[in-house]
Amino acid sequence: MNDNEKPGQASEGQTMTIDQAISLAVEHQNAGRLQEAENIYNQVLKAIPDHPIVTQLLGVLAYQVGKVELAVDYISKAIALKPDYAEAHYNLGKALKDLGRMDEAVASYFKALAFNPNDPDTHYNLANTLKDMERLEDAIVSYRNALSINPQFAQAHSNLGVVFKELGKLNEAVECYNQALAILPDYAEAHSNLGLAQQDLGQQDEAIESYRKALSINPQFAEVHSNLGLALQDKGQVDEAMECYFRALEIKPDHAQAHNNLGLAYQELGQMDQAAQKYNTAITFAPESAEPHNNLGLFQLLMGDFENGWKNCAWRWQTNEPPAKPRQYDAPFWDGGELIGKTIFIYPEQGLGDTIQFARYLPMLEAAGAQVIFEIPEVLRRFFENSDFSKYLLKANEKPQHFDCHAPLLDVPQFLQTALDTIPVQESWYEAESALVEQWAERFSGPKNFRVGIVWAGNPKHKNDRNRSIDAALLKPLTQIPDVSLFSLQVGKNGEANQVFGDTVTDLSPHFKNFADTAAALSHLDLVVSVDTSIVHLAGSLGRPVWTLLPFIPDWRWLMEREDSPWYPSMRLFRQQARGDWNGVIESVCSALREKIQVQNQ
Repeated sequence: MNDNEKPGQASEGQTMTIDQAISLAVEHQNAGRLQEAENIYNQVLKAIPDHPIVTQLLGVLAYQVGKVELAVDYISKAIALKPDYAEAHYNLGKALKDLGRMDEAVASYFKALAFNPNDPDTHYNLANTLKDMERLEDAIVSYRNALSINPQFAQAHSNLGVVFKELGKLNEAVECYNQALAILPDYAEAHSNLGLAQQDLGQQDEAIESYRKALSINPQFAEVHSNLGLALQDKGQVDEAMECYFRALEIKPDHAQAHNNLGLAYQELGQMDQAAQKYNTAITFAPESAEPHNNLGLFQLLMGDFENGWKNCAWRWQTNEPPAKPRQYDAPFWDGGELIGKTIFIYPEQGLGDTIQFARYLPMLEAAGAQVIFEIPEVLRRFFENSDFSKYLLKANEKPQHFDCHAPLLDVPQFLQTALDTIPVQESWYEAESALVEQWAERFSGPKNFRVGIVWAGNPKHKNDRNRSIDAALLKPLTQIPDVSLFSLQVGKNGEANQVFGDTVTDLSPHFKNFADTAAALSHLDLVVSVDTSIVHLAGSLGRPVWTLLPFIPDWRWLMEREDSPWYPSMRLFRQQARGDWNGVIESVCSALREKIQVQNQ
């Protein structure tokens, strides 16, 4: 049969050419009349079995109905018949990507571009595939290729922003989302993506506005309801946040992230049974999702269940939160195995306080038979060099030359099977440098009052800083206690001590060069009163008396409902009895301080 013979009927008494039949079938296919389209394609193939266009179109039709493997078969046959068939290579790439055959998909897209280099859709889909493969720099190139051909390609602008966000280039991401929205103002996903970047930049109000714009366009966008809830919760509006999570779950009952976020809200409210239930529900719906596992682990540590808590917190390496990924070396990651005769490289993972707290495990690794190499943040170097841990330290800017295995510091307690009653503890782990102690003595030459160091804020970039840092003015009642001299140890708040307290507090922070200086200053104080930040770890590790001020739900290491710390014998914990009630905490501190001075003066 040739192209002019009939493969089907146009109307009664009329015949169609092959091209007319194909055009009619494509019309049916585009209108969703897939069965009619398939019937015509099959009629054409009966007449011309090796027709590459129809074979490819049948593959596209199979893809449309979810028969992806059949689609690959049809499209591959079409390419065998017509190797330079750019559209077929492109559609084969899409099908292979859906099957998870990512390298083959990339190869198909490149073949399509070899025959049609100016197709923005092919560059775009290639970029999406590269992004999913975490070949982010390559994805950027492909998105930009698509945009160079079609600058009005809003989806390419938005997805380029997603890649920049994953690379931590948040300002570039925001610019991309804004470009997408300039082209498509009602692009709900771009508004949502913009909100995520703004949230990471700490621009909570802007993020909330972006999420609400997305929801005004698409009220059924469950993910945005959940993310709006997180933004509201970051501002302390927990009740409003929970309404968002519930709305997300009305739309999508198996939305794992909304269940996880609801767990965070319940935990912040102190409703611990509900929090645990929601974390576990999230894991049920998304067993490979790292975030609910990690949140459940932190919850379990907070409740004193170290055995399960350490295991679940190992999922943190698969989240998008810092540190996000463990370091990669030729030597293997230590999994708790035999260490006799081996060299292990340990490196810091999170905050400075964590480094001070968990360095206590280094001698235990040595006792297990390992040679220990430890990388230290430079701001802690002089402090550590005056301790028993100095023998483990790499020199400044030194790289470890050889090691048999490696691990981040906070993984060590898990592999050493630390339980609540087996935490390595002693009165002090460090000593202040004697020469610095003498140098600092002149700054404490005033009246022989009870000397109290105060700190009211931690790192503002800390994820939970809104709950742990306080207004400096809340500490003013301490200035009214007789026989007390107050010293500000607060760093990062230049001049705030004098602005708030005037001459009732001596500001020591301008004289701090590093933690060794701070340790020397602490040796002249009778007590440190501080919110939960690195200074409490420094004081506790030196065996100096320290009173730590904690929010209603504290960081996991302080556990729940106790006034002492299993990590630091010299520490006393003062907890909020209700969310946000710092006044009650300060009243308890003032009362305890008066009692302490009264006993001392007897």
